[in-house]
Amino acid sequence: MKITPGTLTPFAVQLVAIERLRNSTNGNPRYSLFIDDQSGGCGEFTTSSDISSAYEIGNPGYRVGDWVHVAFTRAGRISLIVAHQEVEPISEPAPVHVPEAEIFLPENS
Repeated sequence: MKITPGTLTPFAVQLVAIERLRNSTNGNPRYSLFIDDQSGGCGEFTTSSDISSAYEIGNPGYRVGDWVHVAFTRAGRISLIVAHQEVEPISEPAPVHVPEAEIFLPENS
């Protein structure tokens, strides 16, 4: 799985296991997430300290077996986690209609 810092994965990954870690210094929850992208890429990633997404883990859409999109920091920690159904599908841009131009030919005199 290729990690691009700061970018939400364009593909969904499945939460295989969730392990609760000690709270951050500020008292916010931290987790170790085991994820699988179903193409042979899987791994264990830790959530960054004090991310609001950590409060979603364990709720519907963020449980073991659910599909999510994640963003990573440059250090390889999870900086954002979004439930798959909350991500807008990437679609083709709408075609632009350009009216045909009228062609005016000079009259022969």
